Amino acid sequence: ERMGKLVSDLLDLSQSGTWRIRPVPVRVLDLLEEVREEFAKSFDGAILVEAPEDLYVLGDPDRLHQVMANLVSNALKAGARHVWLRAFDLGDKAVVRVEDDGEGIPEEHLPHLFERFYRVDKARDRERGGSGLGLAIVKAILEAHGGEVWVESQVGKGTAFSFSLPASGPPPPPRWAAPALGPPGPRGGPSPRPPR
Repeated sequence: ERMGKLVSDLLDLSQSGTWRIRPVPVRVLDLLEEVREEFAKSFDGAILVEAPEDLYVLGDPDRLHQVMANLVSNALKAGARHVWLRAFDLGDKAVVRVEDDGEGIPEEHLPHLFERFYRVDKARDRERGGSGLGLAIVKAILEAHGGEVWVESQVGKGTAFSFSLPASGPPPPPRWAAPALGPPGPRGGPSPRPPR
């Protein structure tokens, strides 16, 4: 299973330059709630969501879900009991933060976290099933969206991963369906349904 995940992650990363990102307006609150529900089923702690209701980003929903799932999964592996999924509207961009109260990461490791195969604790990461590629994939996805990712951490207090994405307006409203037509008219063409 671990070898399968490693191969899958390597393929994902090797194709990152040719990914087809299909950007659409994504409501950030929906994205965060979706990820919270996914992980809450198997997590005894609390996952809390804070985001403006009308905040949208331009992105590929599946890839953004992958980013969030990776960051939340890392927080749980770090022994977090609380995870906060927060989003902030900065006008032309949005910032999303995944904060936890886990074990934290020593400062000397922070500059290397997004490198391929980099692990903070090699033995423990192997036990947890990590490939050392997850954060490299996160970075590649966000850069493909024109975004950035960064990390802050304090040992014994927790870690916060943040990323920025271009902001977007909401999606356009759905087009109204064509008006209902009645039975064929006298010349064989449909006749408009009479008003009620």
